Amino acid sequence: MELNTFWKAFLMICAFTFGWFLCSIEKETNINVLHHGKTILNAGIRIFKEGTYEDNKRTTNRSDPIAKKTSLNAQIARQGNRIPNPNQTISTVKPVSLTIGAKGNSTQTPRTTQSPTTPAPEILQLYARNAKQWTKDEGTCRALPRFTQAVLRSSAGSLPIFIHNPKQDIHVSNSILKHGSWEGGYIELILTFLKQDLDLQFVDLGANVGVYSMAVAKFGRKVLAVDALNINIQRLCATVKLNHFTNNVRLIYNALSDVHETVSLGADKGNVGGTFVAKDKNPNKVRGSRVSGSYGDVQTATLDDLLELPDFDLKKVVIKMDVEGYENRVFRGGEKFFKRVDVRAVLMEWMWLKTGPAGQEIIDFLTRHGFTPTRPVQGRQPLPLKQRLSWPNDVLWRR
Repeated sequence: MELNTFWKAFLMICAFTFGWFLCSIEKETNINVLHHGKTILNAGIRIFKEGTYEDNKRTTNRSDPIAKKTSLNAQIARQGNRIPNPNQTISTVKPVSLTIGAKGNSTQTPRTTQSPTTPAPEILQLYARNAKQWTKDEGTCRALPRFTQAVLRSSAGSLPIFIHNPKQDIHVSNSILKHGSWEGGYIELILTFLKQDLDLQFVDLGANVGVYSMAVAKFGRKVLAVDALNINIQRLCATVKLNHFTNNVRLIYNALSDVHETVSLGADKGNVGGTFVAKDKNPNKVRGSRVSGSYGDVQTATLDDLLELPDFDLKKVVIKMDVEGYENRVFRGGEKFFKRVDVRAVLMEWMWLKTGPAGQEIIDFLTRHGFTPTRPVQGRQPLPLKQRLSWPNDVLWRR
């Protein structure tokens, strides 16, 4: 609401009179009123100037549209003690006074207000294949129980990881809980490959609770982790969610084979990581293991099936394989995969493959695709193809 000329003059006179009165009694009282007197005097001056400015602005805006911008710039210039520029673009950012140091010293810093944004929900990438196609698994990790939590350590950094009861999983989970690692030297080997090639991603066949997969995810690369045991998959889900790895970790809940069928999973007493496909009694695994009961049934998928996953985009990978004596069946179902994906190395367990036809089948497959067997920790010196019985328990196939 605008004040007319009379009331403006009246308020100005009152402000001047009362301000002068306060200033005049400063010396005669013990009350510090000088500051308030000056404030009221300044208020009177502002009323006078603003009245004159508003009158001029109304006159100018009616007659000259170009002068509107000049007049507004002049007002802003007076407030900021700077020379107005008619061609300057006027900012709509309001200055905010920030008091720094002693009382009375302040600077003005522009600050913009942004609308709060809600972060997009993280969506777990968990798939399972039935006999015909891939489907999004919405049930296995929907309501997770509480798991034992430990810390996994590697050169990629430390992270929380969910494990099994160490009394029931005396190798992997117990080692992680006590030492923060399992097969730490091999994990560093995989990370070394990734450091040498920025395009290299990771495929974990037989992921268990995810010591390899989570270290690689922490390193920032894409991971495709496959496991057949639901209690492993649930812990993988929990670890992925806790560490916010949902964008670069994809989980597959299937056993790998060369055919599509339902298979039974055999239990290795005290060693959850020793879970194995019990089809045909799996003689490669059963020898030397404490087989004790079953974990139930699971559907199989092939390595070639992974190419049909939604948005599959892995071009160059290193593979870790630990499927407890079923490796030859996995490779048998992976001809297309090894032709379409540039596999640079395969780290695999050889303990159950030193004798029998399965080991020779794997040698024939990988040498046909251009791989050479080497010791994982002793450089590139090749292993003798005709002496696989003398090979170490773990072999690194290089291209």
